[in-house]
Amino acid sequence: KRAIFRDAILSRRTSDKDKQVATNVGMFLERFFVPRSYGYLTKTLRIYAAAGEANRANGIRNVAMSSDQPQIWNLARDMFRYFDECEWADAMKRTTFLHLSDRMVNMGNVEVAEQVINESLEWAASKNDKIMRGFLLMSGSRLDRRRQDLYRARDRANEALSIYKEADESNLTGEALAQLALIELADGKSNSALKQAKLAEETANIPPVLALCR
Repeated sequence: KRAIFRDAILSRRTSDKDKQVATNVGMFLERFFVPRSYGYLTKTLRIYAAAGEANRANGIRNVAMSSDQPQIWNLARDMFRYFDECEWADAMKRTTFLHLSDRMVNMGNVEVAEQVINESLEWAASKNDKIMRGFLLMSGSRLDRRRQDLYRARDRANEALSIYKEADESNLTGEALAQLALIELADGKSNSALKQAKLAEETANIPPVLALCR
C-alpha cells in the first residue's frame, strides 16, 4: 500500500511548486542519506527523474557508475532494463555488464551472478563482441570454480582460451591458461596444473598471471 501511495504522489503532483519540493527533498537525501545507503541512492535518483532534474539525476547515476559495489552496478543494469526507451550508449552498457559480472562472481549471490552473466553474454552476442564474450566466459568459469562445478569451469575457460588465441591476445590467453591451471589443481590433477601454469607464464609474463600461477 505504501509503495502505491508513493507512486500516486509522484504521478499526480506535477506542478512547478511540487517539482521544486521534490527537488529539495532529493537534495536533502543526496547530502545526508545517499552516502549511507544504496536504498536512498535509488530513491533520490527516482525523485530527481520525476521532478525533471536531469543534471542532478545524472550526478547520482555517476555516483552509481563510479562505485565498486555490485549492487550499485546492478542499479545501472536495472536502469537499462526498465528505461529501455532511452538510447543508452553501448560503451556504458558494456562497462556495466563487465564490471557487474566481475564483482558478482566474487561476492554476489551465485544464482543472480549466473543470470547476469547469461544476460551479458546475450548482449555481447548481439554486438558480435568476441573479446567481451571471452571475458564473460572467464567470469563464468571463476563462478563455476567457486561452486565446485569444475567440469563446466574447465569448459568455459577453454572456450575463452580459444577466443583469445584467435584474437591474438597474449595477455588474456595467459590469464585463461592460469585459470585452467587453478581448475586442474582444484580437481586434484597437479601435473596438469603445473603444465598449464608453466604455459601461462611463458605466454604472458605479467603480474596478474604470475600471481595466479605461483
